[in-house]
This record gives sequence, C-alpha cells and structure tokens, in this order.
Amino acid sequence: HAPLIGPANHCERFFIAAPLEDPVGQDHTTQSRAAQAQSRHLDAGIADRTTVVVGSDFGRTPYYNSGNGKDHWPVTSMLVLRPESSGGRVFGASTTEFLSQPVNLTTGQPDAAGEILTPQHVNRAIRNLMGVGSSSLADNYPLNVPDFRIFG
Repeated sequence: HAPLIGPANHCERFFIAAPLEDPVGQDHTTQSRAAQAQSRHLDAGIADRTTVVVGSDFGRTPYYNSGNGKDHWPVTSMLVLRPESSGGRVFGASTTEFLSQPVNLTTGQPDAAGEILTPQHVNRAIRNLMGVGSSSLADNYPLNVPDFRIFG
C-alpha cells in the first residue's frame, strides 16, 4: 500500500499514513525496517511540516494468559514526532494494576474528574491539526469525544 500523503488545509502541513505491510507475525525488527522504508517520503522536502504519529488502537495485557500469550488490552501508548514539539510531554497515567487513569483534558495529567484517553482523542486532535476537524468528511465519521489539544 502506498502511503497517503496530503496537505492539510492552507497551512501546508502534512500527515503521512503509512500502514505496515502485513504486520501480523512480524517481529519488531521487521516492523522497524518497514517504518524506516516509509520515511523516505520525508526526503521530498516536507519534513519540516510533517507530523508522525506511531501507535495502536490497543495494547497487550501486562500478564500472560493460559496459552503463554498476551491478549488485547485497552491501554496503549503512542509516539508523536513533529518539528514544533519541544518533547518530554507525557499525557495520561496508569494505576499499579496497569489500568488507565482519567486525565484532565486541559493539562493531560491524572484527574479523577477527568476522562480516559482513547485513540479517538488522538484522531480528533490529528483532524484538528490538519484543519479538517469541522469538515463534512469529519461529520460523516464522528468521533464522540471532547477535544484534547495534544499538539498544543
């Protein structure tokens, strides 16, 4: 599959959607090589306007099941790279039992009165960053979560 590379709104920002080829059964080294191969698209002179988000819609349980494997788990992590980022920001937290804690959507810090972060929050933030959060296309595929300003 060719990556989707497209300008966002009039600010000429880019987002690259590059699914790994058949990641099922691949080890992390193989996946890393595939991701590096996709990065060649940044050589097209758009690196200073590109946001890269690496993540998954689920994680794996922090313990092994009876078959010595791991099951899907509703807690995951994501990595965001972008030129404007100062780095070192962490949103969310987990309990000692590895469950998600609610976070304050303004600060990203744990807050019992907050909300559990989901991939929908990240997708909504990406849409807003690209200037398509209020478009008719976004209306066709609603994300029923409040805004969370991951990108500043």
